[in-house]
Amino acid sequence: MAASAGAPCGIGFSQPHAHLKQLSLGFSRSISSSASKFVSFPCNFSLRAVDNTKEFKSPGITPIVKAQGGPGHMDIDLTLSPRVNAVKPSKTLAIIAQATALLKAGVPVISLAIGEPDFDTPSVIADAGFNAIREGYTRYTPNAGTLELRTAICQRLKEENGISYTPDQILVSNGAKQSIFQAVLVVCSPGDE
Repeated sequence: MAASAGAPCGIGFSQPHAHLKQLSLGFSRSISSSASKFVSFPCNFSLRAVDNTKEFKSPGITPIVKAQGGPGHMDIDLTLSPRVNAVKPSKTLAIIAQATALLKAGVPVISLAIGEPDFDTPSVIADAGFNAIREGYTRYTPNAGTLELRTAICQRLKEENGISYTPDQILVSNGAKQSIFQAVLVVCSPGDE
């Protein structure tokens, strides 16, 4: 079964419970046919075909699914890798949930669990963002960050910390977790302790 370009296709959540074991993907056959086919994968979450959910159309995408099994339904074993199965629940999210529960119970809490500001974006920053969009700064930057930003970081490190770097020694990341992860990957090898 193949869906033609522009045919409705999509993935929708039927029940957002992580403990469910079924994933279903639905693709409409074509504009002229009302029949739908489903592919089921054993997984750690549940998704349902777009019958009762919002659909989207994408003229550039042509999903193709070949069903060999029963009447319009095919089961495929999709076992997640041991690396993915070994991922533990986020401690940060657990602390946030605990802080939220305490707040709802009327306990005064100052949550330091996540770097989410409790104030609106300052207008000078918002205006700079709007101006950057208007001026066409909407494309990907170099992987290390723009030269202007890396130069400004070098100047600030020199002025505030008394340390000297050149822009080619600076790597801009999207946050502390990424920086720490990349630093560990750079200096550690499998089996290192």
